[in-house]
Amino acid sequence: QNEYRSQSSGACLNALPSPPTQSPVETGPLDVYYPNYLPTWAQGTCSNERPKPDGRPTEPTKEACCAAYYGGQMSEACMCD
Repeated sequence: QNEYRSQSSGACLNALPSPPTQSPVETGPLDVYYPNYLPTWAQGTCSNERPKPDGRPTEPTKEACCAAYYGGQMSEACMCD
């Protein structure tokens, strides 16, 4: 344990079956909402679950997301989710 404390390469840690990460992993919901385009627009909702799909636009609130991407949705699925 103490023998490798100053090892800057991380070789020992990286050799472990499940090595620890060098930076903390974020957990919990995101601080933004993105449109979940599946299964259809009429059934679409906004989510703040991780991970956010690459390239997906975001809004600061669920209400803003629903208005921006599902405005006019007759089913109101986004706001009722």
